Amino acid sequence: MLKQRQSPSQALPTISKREFSRRREELMEQMETNSIAILPSASAVIRNRDAEFKYRQDSDFHYLTGFNEPDSVLVLIPGRQHGQCLFFCRERDPERELWDGYRQGPEGLCNHFGADDAFPISDIDDILPGLLEGRDRVYYSMGKRLEFDKRIMDWVNVLRAKARSGAHPPGEFSDLDHIVHDMRLYKSAAELRIMQQAASISADAHTRAMKFCRPGMMEYQLEAEYLHEFASRGAQAAAYNSIVGAGKNACILHYVENNSMIQDGDLVLIDAGCELNYYAADITRTFPANGLFSREQQALYEVVLASQQAALETITPGGHWNQSHDATVTVITQGLLDLGILQGELTELIEAEAYRPFYMHRAGHWLGMDVHDVGDYKVHDQWRVLESGMVMTVEPGIYIAADNQSVAAKWRGIGIRIEDDVAVTATGHQVLTDEVIKSVDDIHQLMRPMAAKRGSIDPAQVDFISDDGHHAVPENNPAKTQTASNSKPSDQAKPALKASVKKKSIAKKKTSAKKKTSAKKKISTKKKLTTKKKAAVKRKTAAKKKAVAKKTVVKKKAAVKKKTAVKKKAAIKGRSKSSVKKRVKVKNKR
Repeated sequence: MLKQRQSPSQALPTISKREFSRRREELMEQMETNSIAILPSASAVIRNRDAEFKYRQDSDFHYLTGFNEPDSVLVLIPGRQHGQCLFFCRERDPERELWDGYRQGPEGLCNHFGADDAFPISDIDDILPGLLEGRDRVYYSMGKRLEFDKRIMDWVNVLRAKARSGAHPPGEFSDLDHIVHDMRLYKSAAELRIMQQAASISADAHTRAMKFCRPGMMEYQLEAEYLHEFASRGAQAAAYNSIVGAGKNACILHYVENNSMIQDGDLVLIDAGCELNYYAADITRTFPANGLFSREQQALYEVVLASQQAALETITPGGHWNQSHDATVTVITQGLLDLGILQGELTELIEAEAYRPFYMHRAGHWLGMDVHDVGDYKVHDQWRVLESGMVMTVEPGIYIAADNQSVAAKWRGIGIRIEDDVAVTATGHQVLTDEVIKSVDDIHQLMRPMAAKRGSIDPAQVDFISDDGHHAVPENNPAKTQTASNSKPSDQAKPALKASVKKKSIAKKKTSAKKKTSAKKKISTKKKLTTKKKAAVKRKTAAKKKAVAKKTVVKKKAAVKKKTAVKKKAAIKGRSKSSVKKRVKVKNKR
């Protein structure tokens, strides 16, 4: 069965305008009378120099508005006669839009985003103090945006300075996060549809990574495979910095360098999920790079898998948040005992947290618009009771550092985590990410056939992969259309078919014989050419040697001639000098 990619023409699930409006109404119902809520958007963030990170709206702001432009402010005033939902935003500017993209402007917010009124962001200092005046309480998340915090206090102080003139500054501030984050904890049907789609895309990405993994790859090459799957399926981004840790790197909980080579015998831990329409998926799988677990790897892996299964069984409405973690601790501690990594009595080891050097994190977290989503884990100092609509992860693990001298060498450098996304339902739970395999047998079955085939596979040419590991031929491939059009022959057509087969075989033999003779001719001609070339080269080198020898002889003769001439001249000069001396002597005698 082939798992086709979703067609680009198929609409991805989204949140309707009506749901955004319902959320704002629900928030205003929980606010005190004569109050105001103020929520600014996220700001554009500089990556380096004048280059910006890709803009991502603040999750709370998007949750209440669906509006994804920077430099915006949402103001909610329950019971206001002239409109309860107000916005401040950037004005339309054709010149800036040419550079930075389209803007909605105040008119667009009123027409498309349910605003009762909207104003230019440049007018906020003139308008917002008037909206604050006379309100008893301000709902605002203080401390998240220091610059905007200062502006809020400046507006309040302006009103306080006018108190003698009859102005009424707000008397109380309340944390807006407390209400909004509790709302976000309970997912609607529309939100769950998006999260299921994000989980399915992420699951297929993990399967893709397993199929293409091989020793000798770099971790970032494997990362590229699932990032490709995210983007090609319509996900806007990875929900967080992804982890691809091979070998001992899997023991680093937040390893994000992803720049080491994957060695034969390594386990590969991938923690990655996509973000789709502002909702995150979060999956971790651990698998052998060569497709086959070693004995020690499999023993630890099965302990982690059993602990996750025990945790999943605790997730049901009415259960509390920490039950799943407690279940993983019990199974992992017992497993470490059974393998001889820990020694002692189970209850005492759990009470002493003897498992902590090998399992040092919690078993999960809330999941939603943020990968570590908002929502309290305790209410009135008691673990939160699970309810339908909550979504959480379950991610136990065992990590034995490569330099851990307290355990036998065979266990060192093994890191394993298994993580799934789980929605609490009215009757139990639903694993959103169950499309990606995790049992030892399934991993072996998926990866071992691929190991024999993947040498000639270029991942960039694969459109989709079958469940049995075969790479599918694209629909417009002529080979596929030809084989599809050929049906089984009838009994009447069999003799003619046999004759045609014989003709084809004879023709093939003739062509093969011709090819062989032509190949032999080519080889003989090549040999002749090479011998001729070698002979010519020998001739040239011999001629060069002779010329050099002649030149050296000529040079030697010239040098000898010069030397003899110099000697003769010297002798003549000597004779002349001696004759002169004799003449001088004769004269002196006289």
